[in-house]
Amino acid sequence: MINFDALINNFWHLAAHSSELSKPGDYFKYDYFDKEVVLYNDGKEIVAFDNVCPHRGAKFFDANRGNSMAVCKYHGWTIANGGLHIPSAERYVKCDKNYNRYQVDFCGSFIFFSVKPKSTLSDQLGEGLFDLIEAISFDCNKLVDVNQYMYQCNALVAIENALEPDHVPFVHANTLQSLNLINCQNEFHGNNSIVKFDVGNLKLKKGLDRLLKLFDVGAQKFDGYMSIHIFPFGFISSTCGHSYSIQNFFPKADDESNFTSKLYFSGLKPNFKEDIVKHFIESTISVNRLVFEEDHEICKRIKFNSWIDLFDGALSVDEIKILKFRRNLMDL
Repeated sequence: MINFDALINNFWHLAAHSSELSKPGDYFKYDYFDKEVVLYNDGKEIVAFDNVCPHRGAKFFDANRGNSMAVCKYHGWTIANGGLHIPSAERYVKCDKNYNRYQVDFCGSFIFFSVKPKSTLSDQLGEGLFDLIEAISFDCNKLVDVNQYMYQCNALVAIENALEPDHVPFVHANTLQSLNLINCQNEFHGNNSIVKFDVGNLKLKKGLDRLLKLFDVGAQKFDGYMSIHIFPFGFISSTCGHSYSIQNFFPKADDESNFTSKLYFSGLKPNFKEDIVKHFIESTISVNRLVFEEDHEICKRIKFNSWIDLFDGALSVDEIKILKFRRNLMDL
C-alpha cells in the first residue's frame, strides 16, 4: 500500500548545514531501514555514501557524527579528495574501485541528499519554498544540539503527528500549549506544506520579541510559530526566528523509525556576547527535547497496522495537512 522504497529513494532529504561539514573529515550519519548513509567532507567536496566499504562490507564509521578520515579499518580503503583510494589497488581483481555514492545538492547552506531523485531539488521544493528555506539556512549560524534516537512507531505515524495541531493541548499541555497558538494558516507547495500560527500568549511574546533584538536575523523570519514539512520525512520549525529546529523521521520497521533533531541558533548582532543568551539557549534546548519526548510517548500508542486500518477514516478540519499527506502517499 505504501511505497517506502520510493519515499526513500526518489526524494531529496534535508541532512545537514554546511557549517557542520566545514572541515575535512567532518561527517554525519543517518540510519534508514537496514542501511546507513554518511554525509562527509572528503577534503575536496561534500559527499554522501553508504556506510559500507565496497571491498568486504565493513563500516567506515560507527559514531553518528564526528571528525575522522573515512578509512576502513579492515584493509585501509579510504574515501578522500573526490575518490576511493585503495592500497596496492593492482592486487584486487573484479573490483570497480568505487563506492556507492548518493546525490548531493544545496539549498543555500542546507545540504540535501537523494538516492535516485525523480526531480531536481528546486523542483521538489518549488520556487517559493526553495527561496524561503535558502533564506532560513543563512540564519542557522550555530548548531547547539543534536538529538538522535529510535522512535517506537512508524515514520509515517510520527510525521502525521507533527502535521496536525489538535493534539497540542493534550500532549503538550506544559510546553507548546504555553504559547497559546492562534490564527492557524496553512500553505501548500507541491507535496510540501507550511503551517503558521500567531503566539497568543502576549506576555511570552513580548519576552521573545525583546530577545529577538539581540539576534541578527533575516527579513524572512516569521513573527510567530512556523513549521515547514519537506515531503516526505523532514521538518523545519521555529518560534519567532531566534532558532530553527530541523527534524527527520526515517523509516526503520513497521513500528520503528530513526528520529533526528538538530537545533540551530541565529548569530548575535555585533557587540553582544553569547553569555547574554546562554540561559535562553539552554532553555530552548530543554523544551525542544521535551516536546519530542512528549510526541514519542503518544506515537508509541499507535501501531502501524492500526494506522493502516484507519487510513481512510475520519479527519478533523484541522487535519487538512494529513489528508494532503495521505494523498501524496497514494500518488507515488
